[in-house]
Amino acid sequence: MDKANETGTPKKPPAKDANYVQSRLLMDVDIIERQLVDITNVVVERAVPIVVGRVKAEREPSRLLSINDAAVRLGRTPNAVRRMISRGQIRGSRPPGGSKWGIEERELERFIKQGRGGTQ
Repeated sequence: MDKANETGTPKKPPAKDANYVQSRLLMDVDIIERQLVDITNVVVERAVPIVVGRVKAEREPSRLLSINDAAVRLGRTPNAVRRMISRGQIRGSRPPGGSKWGIEERELERFIKQGRGGTQ
């Protein structure tokens, strides 16, 4: 019975030196920190181009399409497009000082990408 005392209960393994335990914990923390840095770098490498592209796209002026032009692209009638604007399905806008409604090209592309454009 070399691993148990006289009562049959197992002996506890010898306590590890506190300095050893502390050094192992520090090594583990160091490994975790390096992994976090690696993960952060990957996220930044992938996210920055996406964010920069979106910011550039938002800053670039979008061409304002007439209701008729938008209707042709959507395969709908101009009145159907006007109804879509009034229902809030697609965002219409007017140029500053203008009286005619139109749809920004970027908004129309967004609408089509959502699968809501085209003939029905």
